[in-house]
Amino acid sequence: MLMGVVAKVTDGLGLGCTPNCVDAELVKLVYCEPGSNFEPPRQECKLQAQNTVAILLVLLPSKHAGGQVTVQHAGAVSTYGRLELAPDCVNYVAFYSDCKHDIKKVTAGHR
Repeated sequence: MLMGVVAKVTDGLGLGCTPNCVDAELVKLVYCEPGSNFEPPRQECKLQAQNTVAILLVLLPSKHAGGQVTVQHAGAVSTYGRLELAPDCVNYVAFYSDCKHDIKKVTAGHR
């Protein structure tokens, strides 16, 4: 499954190479309960950015409210949440590593 997602992300971001030229590794599993969200330490973000072209968030299916992902790129802002994505499927959001992004707090359920 991961290689299929990497192929779509590589093409969608216009990286101009085959998925084999990109290493994708799952780094963290984050569990969010109501009132929580994931904010990586700023130093960790800087270290990742040194060798990272893009960030791939894999969103497992769960019933929850909140937890939207907001991405800013080239003056445009996109927000992805449970209603915009398929709620009963594994979803993913990918963006360039230099994009400003934010993950809102989960307000109900678990993600």
